[in-house]
Amino acid sequence: MKKYKTGGYTELIKEVEIIRETEKSVFIKRETWKGIKNVREAKRGNYLNYFDTAKEAKEFLKGKYESNIQRYKLKIKFINKSLAKLKDYNI
Repeated sequence: MKKYKTGGYTELIKEVEIIRETEKSVFIKRETWKGIKNVREAKRGNYLNYFDTAKEAKEFLKGKYESNIQRYKLKIKFINKSLAKLKDYNI
């Protein structure tokens, strides 16, 4: 069964083969220092997320990046106001 993973180091969206899934988890084969193991990972996390289709994964990332842009714009606005206030200090 195939899923699409976001949050990888080299690719934004990667197709992965899963062994099985539950409502909240997927099980994948992963090579570890002890050999190949079946590993459980959460479908949704702070870093890794698994989706049924590439389109869902793409829409998720698009929303995440647009949200980040808005948050950083607000942060920049706040910092610019703080810099302007700092100029008023005669120290």
